[in-house]
Amino acid sequence: MDQHFTQPRRTLRLPVHWFPEVSANLSIGNMDYAQVADAADGSGTFLGLDEC
Repeated sequence: MDQHFTQPRRTLRLPVHWFPEVSANLSIGNMDYAQVADAADGSGTFLGLDEC
C-alpha cells in the first residue's frame, strides 16, 4: 500500500500571496503536498518555501 494513503489527512492554510508559487511547484511535480505541509506552522498556515 502506498505510504501516502496511510498517513493522516493534513490540512493547510495558504496565504494568497503564496498561491502562485505553491501551485506551480505542485503542478510540475517539483514538490509534493507533504513537503508543502511540512512548511506549515502548528496552526497549519504555510510559512513559505524557504522553510522546506
